[in-house]
Amino acid sequence: HLSIRRQRQMCIRDRYRTNLHIGLDYLLYMLADKGIKFYRSKNENQLAGPAGLIEPEDVVLIKVNAQWKYRGCTNSDLIRGLIERILEHPDTFSGEIVIIENGQGRGSLKCDTQTNRNHYPDRSVHANALNEKHSYTFLVDKVFNDPRVSYYLLDPIRERFIDRQDHIANGYRLFGDVSYPCFTSISGNRIEMKEGVWDGEKFKKNLKLINVPVLK
Repeated sequence: HLSIRRQRQMCIRDRYRTNLHIGLDYLLYMLADKGIKFYRSKNENQLAGPAGLIEPEDVVLIKVNAQWKYRGCTNSDLIRGLIERILEHPDTFSGEIVIIENGQGRGSLKCDTQTNRNHYPDRSVHANALNEKHSYTFLVDKVFNDPRVSYYLLDPIRERFIDRQDHIANGYRLFGDVSYPCFTSISGNRIEMKEGVWDGEKFKKNLKLINVPVLK
């Protein structure tokens, strides 16, 4: 097991690599110390092992809070660090990372939302980050600019419902008294939240969801 001192040393060492986030890294090393490693890999290291969480070919959905802006949205510096860590999978990440949100018709991954006109009378960008211009779309388009990293706002499809055999249209599928999103990502991955990733014939079980709320 890693000592707290050793975890701190490793986080300080890594913090100077541009896109990492020292707070997230502390968490990942502490989880690894308790047997929950971030990367699933046959080759073991401090953050990787056969029972790890993220596989190199996974489609990883990162659920953020983007119904509000300023400190009402998930810290995008933290999201930047999480994306960077996934991309740094020791077995080479070949999947896709998709930042998603359902803001109930009020969301914006640009962090310029007008959730309430009394609170936000303007459309200016104010992310929860050291640099308020670093919205989720900014991370995808400017910071990473990588075909493996994308975003998808669910608001435009929240009132569109599709049947069980529809693997083309973007919308929600009913499941009892609730529903779940089905959509095709920019990279062409057909994501159906309950079942997995549709490959044209069957569902693959390489879909992972990481929820990163503001505070819950």
